[in-house]
Amino acid sequence: MNCLQCGTALLNNEVICSNCGATTDLEKIDTIVEQPTPLEAPIEESQDEVQIEAPKKNKSKKIVLILGLVLLVGILLGGSYFGWSVYQDKKEAALSAVLKQQQEKEEQAQALIDQEEEAKLAAEKEESEKEAEEIRVFEETVALEQKRLLQKKQQLAQAKKLLPENCVDQQACTLSMLKSATSLDLNSIEIAALRIANLSNVKQGDINAAWALNQQGIAEAKDKNNLQAIKLFRQALNADPASMAIHLNLVDTLFEENLIDDAHKALLQIISINPRLTYAWRQLARCYTDKNQSEMAVNSLVIGYQFAPDKNGMLVQYENVTQQPQVGINLRIIYLSAIKKIRTL
Repeated sequence: MNCLQCGTALLNNEVICSNCGATTDLEKIDTIVEQPTPLEAPIEESQDEVQIEAPKKNKSKKIVLILGLVLLVGILLGGSYFGWSVYQDKKEAALSAVLKQQQEKEEQAQALIDQEEEAKLAAEKEESEKEAEEIRVFEETVALEQKRLLQKKQQLAQAKKLLPENCVDQQACTLSMLKSATSLDLNSIEIAALRIANLSNVKQGDINAAWALNQQGIAEAKDKNNLQAIKLFRQALNADPASMAIHLNLVDTLFEENLIDDAHKALLQIISINPRLTYAWRQLARCYTDKNQSEMAVNSLVIGYQFAPDKNGMLVQYENVTQQPQVGINLRIIYLSAIKKIRTL
């Protein structure tokens, strides 16, 4: 609506014109507005011109707006894609990190399981080896103990055989006598001697033939033909194995030839026949002295003294031996030791 006076456009149904100050009657204005005036024609023409040009400007604006929208949409889409791409990359990286961390945990867990399994196997192996070692040591200990007990049993059995009342042969009884002399067990010596005498089964042979051979042997010994003499004495003993004189002649000749082992065997043969023969024990002491068996030598002299009919006279003979320079120093020491031991009886 325009002012009726000056034609100025009235805004918001103004009643007073802001240009000329004229008052407008709204009812008349409504009536007037309904009746177009000539002055409004140019205005309508100008408005028509504007209305004709407006679509072109609006079209350009629309194109610009569309292009802007397209560009904005493109930017938004590009930004969205870039953001989505970055998000996906981060997501994949995070997922990858999680998977890697999970894999590392699984590997660590598996490694721990493997270590525990290895430790378990090692512990089982160590325990098995320990048990095997304990079993081996136990079995070895048992075997050693069984061996010790067997040896002890054998020793006891052997010792029992050597007891004076249990010795099974003359040689074992002789050894029993020598061991008894160590502790001066004279009673056991007597028992063993009796046992030897009971076991002896030597019978007298051809005395005449044996004596003739013995005389020939003595003649050869005087001529220093000791080997021939030894041969003749042995032939004589084959004829009469019970002759003590021939046995002693053989022993003396064997000593002359320094045949100590043969002399020792011959003396044991004499003792197996007559265990109470003092001279045989004195000669046996000589054998043990030559073999460096000092204790056995001293014990032999103690047994010889025990069986001597005249003990005091035998002790004097022992003392005389210690004063003879032709007797070896070792044998004199043996006699001195025997005398010292005998004096304790």
